[in-house]
Amino acid sequence: MPAKLVVTLFVMLLCASFAFGQEDVNEKRKEVQKELEQLRGSVEALEARVQALEAIISKISENEERYLELVGMRMEYERDLARMEEALASVKARHEKSLFFPKVEILQRASLPTQPSTTPVPDASGETRYEATARVAREGPEMSEPPLESKPSEYLPTISLNALRAEVLSWPILDKVIRKLKLDGNLHTPDAWQDMLEKIGKNIRIRYVSRGSHTAVLSITATDSDAKSAQELANAIADAYAEWAKKARENQMHMATESIRKHVEDSRKKLSAVNAEMKKHRGQVRN
Repeated sequence: MPAKLVVTLFVMLLCASFAFGQEDVNEKRKEVQKELEQLRGSVEALEARVQALEAIISKISENEERYLELVGMRMEYERDLARMEEALASVKARHEKSLFFPKVEILQRASLPTQPSTTPVPDASGETRYEATARVAREGPEMSEPPLESKPSEYLPTISLNALRAEVLSWPILDKVIRKLKLDGNLHTPDAWQDMLEKIGKNIRIRYVSRGSHTAVLSITATDSDAKSAQELANAIADAYAEWAKKARENQMHMATESIRKHVEDSRKKLSAVNAEMKKHRGQVRN
């Protein structure tokens, strides 16, 4: 074989070998670039997750700081509320002994009378009359005149039956009785009302059953030609008397404790707001 031909064949083989080697390099380069791109995407995704976690950690840290602040505020408000409630109870206890109005409790409601009364009744014209009696306990100041909403009554060692009768049969009480028993259907004029008040007054007796320095048991006896009406009237007066006394005492106590009650309500509102915010922050931390 001529030397020139050998050289030509060698060069051709070398070029072919280089070409095949170059193709392998290009394929490898493509694979490496693809892997780099995939790795770059993974790194970017990881960086995004890290940023999100950092934001969450920052938010949790802020929530924890605010939560601890709220815990301190709640403790302070709870102490304030406890002090205010204790002061309110103390004020109520002091004023309970100096209220202008009595404390009235029904001890025994009137039962339906089954036998006519033997007690003489003025202007009854000999008709059959029935008596029904309710008993109430009266505790409180001893007044010498009917209680007025606008000023305290004068005090005496004992309360007379006339003053006691005026208290039990005062206008606010009889007004409730008349309306409860539906006796106001034809009371269209002041004179008609006055006649009804006088009629009720004539049919009511007030007596002491027992009496102490500040407590007494009273009997309220109603008489009527109808047994059921006598029972209803006695019970209606006892109910209205107890209700009037309770409301009058509550109104006076309300006025005496108004300022401190406002502080109590304010402390309760603040405590409620703090508890609501703490609940909100706990939910945010869990999420």
